[in-house]
Amino acid sequence: MLVTTFVLFFFTPGFLAHAFYNPASGDDWTRYKPKATSLKGSFDSLSFNFGIVINPFELDDSGSYNTPELEPIVPKITTVVKTQTVVTVALPTKTADVYQIQDGQVQRIPESKDDQDDEDDDCLEDQSFARRDVNSGSDDDADFEDDDCGSDEELIHAVSCVGSTTLLMTLENGVLKDLQDRIGSIVGSRQFQFDGPVPQYGTIYAAGWLVTRRGQLSLGNSTLFYQCSSGDFYNLYDSPIGPQCSPVSLTVVKLIKC
Repeated sequence: MLVTTFVLFFFTPGFLAHAFYNPASGDDWTRYKPKATSLKGSFDSLSFNFGIVINPFELDDSGSYNTPELEPIVPKITTVVKTQTVVTVALPTKTADVYQIQDGQVQRIPESKDDQDDEDDDCLEDQSFARRDVNSGSDDDADFEDDDCGSDEELIHAVSCVGSTTLLMTLENGVLKDLQDRIGSIVGSRQFQFDGPVPQYGTIYAAGWLVTRRGQLSLGNSTLFYQCSSGDFYNLYDSPIGPQCSPVSLTVVKLIKC
């Protein structure tokens, strides 16, 4: 009994102190980020506002999830007219299908049961994702090497018209924020949401966000997230929380006023 008591006393306080964020501690919340090495060529800051589009993994006949085959984009000219100003964009338009409700939660409302549209691979070839084992739920990330594709503007191959409920984000030094200056975080339930002015109690990750050369949002060295159904919509998580979850990646799209 004496040994058991000593072990619990020695390990538990240290584990709790470093496992999640406590606002009352006055600790630097930007320290709460994955310790894994960033994917090669990733950006920790972007010079423009952006949204995200869900890219679901595909379930095969054996019940296993496979990385979706992304179709190369054939750019086309999209013309936007606003107050007599014509802007010609050599990018296809996409729908930013991720929204934000008032309390900062990130949600996706599916268009249909077969909402499995392929999203964009901005390097156009050698499509691959940094991913965890989606069948076992393991946290071990596969090795990933990214291509050198240019500036942060060149990683975007789609634009979307921004709407009143569209989740619009900024990325600076690995910190993700929404228009209300709330911080993109993975909270204790593993859900992806925005809180502010500082992350909420129990937050696991509040920094370490990146965008890969292929235009995928990543957390540390992983581009793998999960959409988990909750009634008529999905919430986003960094880990599966039950059988209602399926793996996805998050494609970055540049948002413009239309």
